[in-house]
Amino acid sequence: MPTPADTQRFYANLPATTEFARTLDEGRFAPAPDDWHLIVTDIENSTRAIDAGRYKAVNLVGAACISAVLNASDRSNIGYVFGGDGATLLVPPCAIDNALSALAGLRTLAQQQFALTLRVGSVQLRTLRQHGARLRVAKLQLSPGNSLALFSGGASALAEQMIKTDQRYHYRRPQPPSAADLSGLSCRLEPLESSKGVMLSLIVQVSAPPTDPIHSGYQPVLTAINQLLGGTDLNHRPVRADNLRWRWPPAGLGAEIRAGRGRHRHWLWPLKVLLSTLVHVCLNRLNLSAGHFNPRRYRDELRRNSDFRRFDDTLRLLLDCSSDEADQIEAWLQQQAEAGQLDYGCHRASQALMTCMVFDLQRSEHIHFVDGADGGFTLAARALKARRG
Repeated sequence: MPTPADTQRFYANLPATTEFARTLDEGRFAPAPDDWHLIVTDIENSTRAIDAGRYKAVNLVGAACISAVLNASDRSNIGYVFGGDGATLLVPPCAIDNALSALAGLRTLAQQQFALTLRVGSVQLRTLRQHGARLRVAKLQLSPGNSLALFSGGASALAEQMIKTDQRYHYRRPQPPSAADLSGLSCRLEPLESSKGVMLSLIVQVSAPPTDPIHSGYQPVLTAINQLLGGTDLNHRPVRADNLRWRWPPAGLGAEIRAGRGRHRHWLWPLKVLLSTLVHVCLNRLNLSAGHFNPRRYRDELRRNSDFRRFDDTLRLLLDCSSDEADQIEAWLQQQAEAGQLDYGCHRASQALMTCMVFDLQRSEHIHFVDGADGGFTLAARALKARRG
């Protein structure tokens, strides 16, 4: 029987799988302890901000939710899923206060620097179980030291609903922006161009009961999509060697400067970011190493450490495909939807955006969040809701 000390390290001790399809197997998921918490964050009226062309700011603040919590905690023991305009995080009881405090600081920063309203809430898993949902967790290892969580059992959706509809689960305690440490968060890459014509943001929810931990319905979906693509989704990942581009000053420079304003109020902060980005661009363009930074190794790790596949009772894929392939995928999904097997939402763009979290270059610890340009997963989710009426 697990001891309290064992449950405190539940996520850190969870075995990881390196193949996404295998990670969806029932045996890869383990029940999370009842005393852990699910934190759900999202930007209120994010689609309105995206419609106004502010999708870069939405993506940055969404990724910042993960960065703030990881920098306030033992990051090896925090599970998370990026949602585009927010995130869902699995946090042990020993870290919940620091995590919520950091997010409260980010909420203030998001309002002051980006004019975005960040909603922050948390629900203990015991409460979710009493309401009929369980959280089962699997871990996908992108590379040594870099893993993503997969959530099953209906807890994520229920936690989001409770936080949006019940004030008791909101976290409203104010904190200054300095409470949010966003060290390592950046958006220095230029938008990633599609090599085949379409960056397809795809969201799929099968019609199996949400509390079913197996989610066997997702395996046929993934298999069918790979067959339509003529191979594996790895061959259609949005991050490739030939679409990684840096320029100076980077398009995301202003957003990165504003994101650091919470802890760096001195006038030297913008100058530091300017110089840092200039050095970064020069090293990448000239393939020069400096300190722990090796540009060739970093670019290879960057491709492997991108999160273009996610799962939290919902399958989310960002695929670089042709227009014909996108048509075939949507036609197959439409057939399955008409048969009552699933619901889906899609969004097409010609580019993808990347937001990076760099923790330790010496140990190759860095994760890169990707989303379709113009709103990607957020607009795909809107399309899914519209299909449901």
